[in-house]
Amino acid sequence: MKQQLLWIILVSCVGISPSVAPAFEVNEKVTLDAAARTFVQYGHFSNAFNMNGGTLGDKTRGALIVDLAGNFHPTDSDEFYTWFRFVKGNGLNKFEPAALAPYGGDVRVDVKDINETNRSYLLEAWYKRTFGIGDTSALAATAGIIDSTAHIDDNAYANDADAQFMNEIFSNSNLPGFPSYAVGTALEFDTGNWSLRSVYMTLKNVEDRTYNYFAGQVGYRLETALGEGNYRLFGFTTNDRFQDSSSNPDEKALSGFGVSTDQQWGSILGIFFRVATQEGVAVVNFDKQFSFGTNVNGRLWGRPRDECGLGYAYLNGASGSDINKSHVAESYIKFQLSNHADLSFDVQYQKSSLNDDEGNGNPELWILGTRLNAYF
Repeated sequence: MKQQLLWIILVSCVGISPSVAPAFEVNEKVTLDAAARTFVQYGHFSNAFNMNGGTLGDKTRGALIVDLAGNFHPTDSDEFYTWFRFVKGNGLNKFEPAALAPYGGDVRVDVKDINETNRSYLLEAWYKRTFGIGDTSALAATAGIIDSTAHIDDNAYANDADAQFMNEIFSNSNLPGFPSYAVGTALEFDTGNWSLRSVYMTLKNVEDRTYNYFAGQVGYRLETALGEGNYRLFGFTTNDRFQDSSSNPDEKALSGFGVSTDQQWGSILGIFFRVATQEGVAVVNFDKQFSFGTNVNGRLWGRPRDECGLGYAYLNGASGSDINKSHVAESYIKFQLSNHADLSFDVQYQKSSLNDDEGNGNPELWILGTRLNAYF
């Protein structure tokens, strides 16, 4: 393992690694994306215990990721998309002390047997049709294996663990209202500064029962002297099969709502804010949360393609959860090395209070990380 970690670090330093960004245009109808990433995280655990009750010591883990994606546009209105991800390693995610993954991107455990469908590596595969409506409006319909977070709860400064904050809490609201990589449909309507989004998906719960998921979002884009701001209100719900009602008749369908905003504050500073709540009667870890933070553009130090982020999040444990509350703070800085590579350094802190009768204490975790993306 030490040799593997040294190799990962060496790869990070020399830049032989890749994030899906610039596309290679095969012809006017076909584009391909090839990307890879490597990240290494060191975690210092306090009052944290493994599944067998043993004390968790300090850990250093990493991962190598390769992304392959393709777009086919047979016409200006039609699009076919596929995305494959291959991963070696899980980082520190399997050692997380309290339900918050230190790396929110998809690692090995996420790309194997996706959503218990026996499908691996293929994350998305969908067809999209766009209908123009007048000069300023458009309706788009997508169907296939989709990601709800591509349509709901988006945010300019906190939405991508592969390129921004690494902790999952700053990628999307950490409530199980945003499933990914399942069969479904999405509708998007844009008119002027307004946007409407809706998603329908079918998934399986922990007892292998199929349930239905619905989500919707209304958004408004505001241009002011400060810059662009985006304000979104979303909601989601499931049918009553989210939890097996035959084994626990008191459980109900999962539902919730939230807000996601991002606002430029001049040419250097950006701010973001999220708040979300859901019914705590279903089997979930958290029923309320909020997060906020800033994004600082590299113009501040003369490198406009660099950026720095600082965020804080609070999560309230649901009534049936082992977790009473959790706090997360994170800061990262990203340097653009070239048109095809960037390097980030990251610091995270997590602390949770447990509803634990065995006196296992309140786990804390400090994480130092580095991440290199290269894209072609």
